[in-house]
Amino acid sequence: MLLSRPLSNCVCGLPTASDLWSEFLPRIGIDLGYSLSDTDQEGHRFSADIVEHEDRFEITADVPGVSKSDVNVECENDLIRISANRREEALSEGANYRRKERVQGLFSRSFRLPHVIETEDVSAMLTDGVLKVTVNKPKADVKRIEIR
Repeated sequence: MLLSRPLSNCVCGLPTASDLWSEFLPRIGIDLGYSLSDTDQEGHRFSADIVEHEDRFEITADVPGVSKSDVNVECENDLIRISANRREEALSEGANYRRKERVQGLFSRSFRLPHVIETEDVSAMLTDGVLKVTVNKPKADVKRIEIR
């Protein structure tokens, strides 16, 4: 079967099961409304955890092998987007690779939070391949309303 889009996680030139299902279901009239592979356009993804605390959200993402200058965190309204670029490694000339699983290129994930994000409420730190993004929750302003 020919796929109409790039493979999300190609190993040895073979499509993954989610690639096949993502192609097959629309052909028989089933639209899930989302991608089974949940990846960015390049097909790469990284693992992330989101923890909600009373006063903040903490997003922890694994980005091994990526330097601080190759990580980007952007905020827009209630959306936080984390992207990282793992630089391409030069292949050893004449090497006979039996397996090549480590991928290079752009990795990107976006997460919606239940409130608008103010950039001054966001901080990020990268340590040993783990990115920790902290998003402070907005303070609830209690304002007394004068009744006329």
